[in-house]
Order: sequence, then C-alpha cells, then structure tokens
Amino acid sequence: MFFREEIIDIPILNIIVFVCNKQIILYGFSTISNHTHMIIQFKDFKLSDFVRDFNKFTAKTILKKMQNKLESRLEWMPEIL
Repeated sequence: MFFREEIIDIPILNIIVFVCNKQIILYGFSTISNHTHMIIQFKDFKLSDFVRDFNKFTAKTILKKMQNKLESRLEWMPEIL
C-alpha cells in the first residue's frame, strides 16, 4: 500500500494524460492507497492496450519515485498503526 500523496497522485496524473490525449472519455474514478476504479469509454483504444499502458507507466513512475527516496514504508504509515 502507498500512503504518500506523491505516490497516490501518480495514477490520477496518468488518467489525466489519457484524457488530454483524447484516448479515453472519463466519466468518473476513485483512487485509494492500493487501487483505482474508473468508468471510461474508449475512443480508438482496446481495453487490453489501455490496461497495459496505464499499468506500465504507473508502475515505472512509482518505482522511480521510490528509488529516489529510499525510506522505510513504516515512516509513511498512518499514525494509527
């Protein structure tokens, strides 16, 4: 699970890229610490291509951010844990 805002924002930014490039029409989405739900319509895009590209960009960006800041995940856990 990811608790840092900069990590949680990555899927949202990725959705914005797809919308701005007019590859999808976005009707709604919800992102929490470990997954994202979307209601979208494809223009000239296949579901499998979208999932591949979305996951690839999101994973690469998250790994890059995590490697740039090598801290323990416990440092970012909510205080209730």
